[in-house]
Amino acid sequence: MEVIISGYNKTVDGFSPEVISASYARTSRSEKTIPEIREEAKLDVEKARQSNTNIVFGIGHSSIAEHVVFNIDIMGVSRFIVEEIESHRLASYTEKSQRYVLFKGDYTIPLELDEKAKNEFVNLIEEQNNFYQELYPVLLEYFKKNNPEKYENDYKTVEGWAKEDARYIISMATQTQLGMTINARNLELLIRRLNACPYIEARQLAKMLYDKVYEITPSLFPYTQPSTLEFKNKGRLFESNDYDRTRLWFRKKVQLIFYPKFADYKLAQSFGSGRLMFDKARTNDIILERLKGMESFDSAPREFEVIDFQFILQVSSSCFAQLKRHRMMTILPRPYQTWHSIVIPKSVQETKMTKKFREIISKTNEFYDKYKTPYCLTNSHTRFVQVKINLREMYHFCRMRMDNHAQWEIRELANEMHKLASKVCPGGMSLCCGKDQFVEVYKKVFETKK
Repeated sequence: MEVIISGYNKTVDGFSPEVISASYARTSRSEKTIPEIREEAKLDVEKARQSNTNIVFGIGHSSIAEHVVFNIDIMGVSRFIVEEIESHRLASYTEKSQRYVLFKGDYTIPLELDEKAKNEFVNLIEEQNNFYQELYPVLLEYFKKNNPEKYENDYKTVEGWAKEDARYIISMATQTQLGMTINARNLELLIRRLNACPYIEARQLAKMLYDKVYEITPSLFPYTQPSTLEFKNKGRLFESNDYDRTRLWFRKKVQLIFYPKFADYKLAQSFGSGRLMFDKARTNDIILERLKGMESFDSAPREFEVIDFQFILQVSSSCFAQLKRHRMMTILPRPYQTWHSIVIPKSVQETKMTKKFREIISKTNEFYDKYKTPYCLTNSHTRFVQVKINLREMYHFCRMRMDNHAQWEIRELANEMHKLASKVCPGGMSLCCGKDQFVEVYKKVFETKK
């Protein structure tokens, strides 16, 4: 694992970013202009650092740390720990994708395991990876055969289909890399939560991040050690228990468990329509008037945030890797489990590779049941996830994930969420669709109104 600070903001003449945060912090209590305050801070960087410490640690105004931003390369980290990194909302991530890159077998061995377990782990992961390499050319041939014109005109897309289906057999120990842009306040929170993780790899990453950024901005990271509450909350996320077996046994992969009654009516009211008479036609007219003129790149109006939906989803690790990128949702994942169904791509089934796929899954489950390390679990293993999403974010989610370019599993998930939400909020969902469908849907909605 390696961490590199590839960039951070500083003054145009090269002074520490702490000068920027200190000068902005002093702005609220000074009659001087911001440039004048900044010039004073440059004259005594140590004093600026002390000012930051007093304000962040003493007074508790942590927002001044948000003026300092880092660009960080994180390499050789497991897919499992990436889930923890990317659970932090107020940061930007771009990750090496198993949908587009053929992985070469690099993986992290959990340091929690003893020598005997490590040997068994290596044998298991090697078997998974060998099958991944065996599976990819078979799936590529399958997609070529079924999509000859597509392969001839856009072979990279077809190769991507084979890669994204082959990846269902590789583990969450698989190493990847990502670029992260994050401000100092949220980086402090990330370090603290990594320190609360029960896995050594997470705590090693926390130390590496802290050591790197402390050299640059020592005054902005006062709270990097987790509280008892952090330890307790983090532990619950990784504990495997029988709660899901008894309470979350759903036959459907998508369940809508909460929505507001009369959602369209409440949405129309949020536009300042006063004591609107309960009239479906009038309600729909008000909503469509606000949506009129929308383009495929437009966000829905902010008033759409007043309508919330809650879902329970059963998704594979592969699908969750994409779902978690929608950070404005409230995403509450349960631990991965081996007692419920796995997700096997249709292409694997139709190429008659299912038997060997299931044999490897069976060995994986045996190892997990024995050692309880989620690193061994594959992208096909599933978890339950409770999601709260407002109507505005639903538009963004469906634009991306119902689009024809989206990966098939999350596209199926988005389609089902869309279908359920549309039943209870049909007016509000009028223009909610995949980006590639937007022009057609818009035309249909407003031509019908004419």
